[in-house]
Amino acid sequence: MDKIKFDMDAIDEHGLEIGSEKKSSVYYQFCMPYSDSLALVVFKIEPALDVYKDVAGEIACTENQMLCMGHTHPNNWKLKLINLAKLPYVGDIKRVSYTLN
Repeated sequence: MDKIKFDMDAIDEHGLEIGSEKKSSVYYQFCMPYSDSLALVVFKIEPALDVYKDVAGEIACTENQMLCMGHTHPNNWKLKLINLAKLPYVGDIKRVSYTLN
């Protein structure tokens, strides 16, 4: 998927980074328009997402967007990411550190 801006093949079936000594999940962020109805669709795909209004995050969401942050450790992480990327209002999905900016 063109919107997913990190190598999903570097993550194992459990959502943990391959080759990392620490075996940690990969955190990602994306921006989407601020809308409760659109957020409901996103939460149906990935209920574990954290969503923030008025937080730019590492990917610099605008004031009219919500920052969505998730990680690859939940079950079916790859399918969830692919389905999120298919949504026309979801921006690029980028790997980030855990912290918010």
